[in-house]
Formats: sequence, structure tokens, C-alpha cells
Amino acid sequence: MPHHAEQLLADVDPLPYPDRQRLVARRARELAADGQLPALLSELEHSGVYGRRLAALAASAGRATEYLTERLTDPDPVVRGYALRAARTQDVPDEAIEAAFTGASCTLRRQLARVVRHGRRHRLAERLVGRLRAEWGDAEAGRLLSACSPEFVARTLPDLAHAVPLAPLAARFPDEVLDHLERVLAEHPGTLRLGQSPELADVLAATVRARPERALDLLERFGPDLPLRHDLLPSLAAADAERTVRLLTDPRRGTSGPYSLPPTSGTLRRLVRANPPSLPALGRHWLAVPRCFAALLRALPPGRRDAFLDGVYDGAVPRAAELPLLLPLFPHTRRHAEARRQVAALRAQGRPWAGIASFLAHLPTGEAQPELRAALSRPDADDRAAAWTALLANAAAADDRDAVQDALGLLPRLRNEQDPVRSAALTALAQVPARRRARPPRPSCCGSTHTARCRRPGHSTR
Repeated sequence: MPHHAEQLLADVDPLPYPDRQRLVARRARELAADGQLPALLSELEHSGVYGRRLAALAASAGRATEYLTERLTDPDPVVRGYALRAARTQDVPDEAIEAAFTGASCTLRRQLARVVRHGRRHRLAERLVGRLRAEWGDAEAGRLLSACSPEFVARTLPDLAHAVPLAPLAARFPDEVLDHLERVLAEHPGTLRLGQSPELADVLAATVRARPERALDLLERFGPDLPLRHDLLPSLAAADAERTVRLLTDPRRGTSGPYSLPPTSGTLRRLVRANPPSLPALGRHWLAVPRCFAALLRALPPGRRDAFLDGVYDGAVPRAAELPLLLPLFPHTRRHAEARRQVAALRAQGRPWAGIASFLAHLPTGEAQPELRAALSRPDADDRAAAWTALLANAAAADDRDAVQDALGLLPRLRNEQDPVRSAALTALAQVPARRRARPPRPSCCGSTHTARCRRPGHSTR
């Protein structure tokens, strides 16, 4: 039974859009198998804009490549869209795409350029680069550079680099872009000081996974003028942890600005696992930035922290300013010793008790709790607030549930306290892990835990 355009239009008219599309595609495939699709396309072509769009859909489903090739420059965007999709997925010849660039609008040229890039049409792209550069300028030609061969990119990039975003190109041609970058920086070292550093850092970020060794070479060669961004560090650390640490400890980069923020925990753990010889030097470099040093300590396994701290301090005494953030990460013996030393030093200097309380919190529970409990009755509200904070922090740090429960038993004393003291105590209580705040279950008289009557004769949980 022959299929005519009128019958197809009548069949799709009552259908919603998705069903309409499916019906046209199904009939197009059936007619293509019988060789009757060209006749249907010819009839739909004369059925107005709607018919022409249905014809383009039918040609796409029936793989009528020749029909769609002739419509690459169609003024109707829907018809042209089907033709451009066919150019990406079907065997549209290069000559037809090249001819479509003649007299094309800016929008159409960009759409055709995407087709060339998607299809990896290297020879066509290389022919078009010279033509578009002569007709429309370097920026227009640069859109097709990523579709060319590596050899062509290496030859052409010096002339088009000023008009091409290098970071997207570097993701596909890392060696060629890095070669160009090295030449430019060697010939014009002042480029790094002319506002180009962010763009060059983007290029490094695009190439660092594929070529981490070359990225390290550039960063070492051009020093602090080339920014060392944190997103570069994971790949650099995986390639060579020792050289990465040397970059981080370069005194010319300093510890301010972006270098005052610690790298990600994953990067630090990778450095710690590699255990380069200069890792203690990184700790010394970050002593001026306690936040970075604390992040590095947190990445170290607890069993390695004591030896690492010996290498970092090398007999020196930690400064009081960095200790509040670091003491919770110190091994127990070192933490207690540093806390005792700071408490003695502050008392010798006659400092206020509220400042001493923060170090009392890091002493053993039996050593700190008596003084902290006594301080809950001090006349000064600041001292009482500091005592509550230190008391709860000390009990939680000791991982002693009984000490936490004893501290919780003192909370009724807050009923008549001033609001600042009550607020400090509740804030400290919120920092205590829930598993330590929970009251342990009551054992029964037979030594086991029950929620109902003990089944043994004469034994009960009551």
C-alpha cells in the first residue's frame, strides 16, 4: 500500500508531539526499506514549513543522507538542525561541509565548526583553517584548531595562540601547547608579570594529568611567577611527591594569599603515603600557618606523628600561638607535656586564669578536673565560662565516659548562671560526641544487660 504525504499528515495530526515523532520515524524506516522514502520526502517538501520539517525528520530516521546534505544551509533552523545532526552521525562528505561554509552566517559557521570537531575531520579542518583565517580572521580559524592533527597544531599554534583559548586546546594537545608555552616564556619572561599568570595556570591544570613531569619542570623553572594552584597538587604529588613538597616549601611563594589555605585532605594523604624526605621541611614551612600545619598533622597516622613532630621542631619549643589548634592532634604524652609547660609559663607570667584554662583542658583528667571543678565557683564570669568549656573538653578528649557523665551531673548548676556562662557551657557540651554523652546501660544483678525481667530465678533488673 503506497504511503502519501497526505495520509501521513492525517495520521500524525491528532497525536501529541512525542507520538508524532515516533510515528514519522517508524514509517520513514519502513519506506526506506521498500525504496519509497524519496517519493514521500518529495511530497512533504511541498507541504509548507510543517511538511518540510517532517521531511527532515523522516530523512534523518530513514538515513537519507543525500537529502539532508543538500540542506546543511537551509534557512529553517529545524531542518538545518536535522541536517547538521546527520553530518555528525552519517557519512556526509567533507566537500559538502566545506561548501556550506561559503557565504555562511556567523551562527552557521559555528555550527559547522562543531560538526567538524565532533567528526574528527582532520584534513577538512586543516583546509578550512587557512581559508577561514583569510576570510574571517584568526579567531574564526582558531575554532577549528582542536580538530586538526598534532603536527598541524604544532606548526600553526605560534600564529594563532593569541586568538585561541589555550586551556581547552591543551586538554587535547598537551605536548604541543606546553612546547609553545615554554618557547613563549623563554623568549618573553615578562609575560608572567603582565597579567597572564591565571591563564597559564589554567593551561597547566589542563595538562597536569597527562604530563605532570613537564608541569613540574615549568613550575620549578619559572618559580613563584607561575602560580601553584591547589588543583594541580594531586597529579603533581602522584608523579613526584618530593618535587611537589619542594615547590610548596619554596620561600619565594611565601605563606600568604592562596598559600595560606591548606591543600585538600586527599592531596595531603597522598603526600603522607609517599613520605618524601622533605616532609618535615613542609611542616616547618607551615608552622607560620597553623591551619595548614594542623591539616598536615591530621593527614598523618597517629603512630607517625611523634617522630614527625621531632623532625619539625628539632628540639625547639612550639610557640603558644599555634598550640590551641595543634594540641588536640599531638600524641598523648607530648600533648600533656606541652600543656604542662604552657600552664607553668602562663602562671609565671601572671596571665589571667581564663587563658590558662584552655591549656588545662589538655592535661590528664585526674590532673585537670579538680582545678577545673573548683573554678566553676570563681567570682569572675569569664573564669567560670572558661572553666565549663575546659571541663567538658577535657572529659571528651580523654575518651572517658565516666568523666563526661560526672561533668553532665554538674549541669544543674547552670540554672542560676549568667547567660554568657550558660551559653559557653552549652556550646562546649555540643562539641562532646554523642556516644560519650549517652548514659551507659544499667547492668542487672546477674551481670548482663536487660530491658525486661531477668529470666534467671530470683534475678531482676528492677
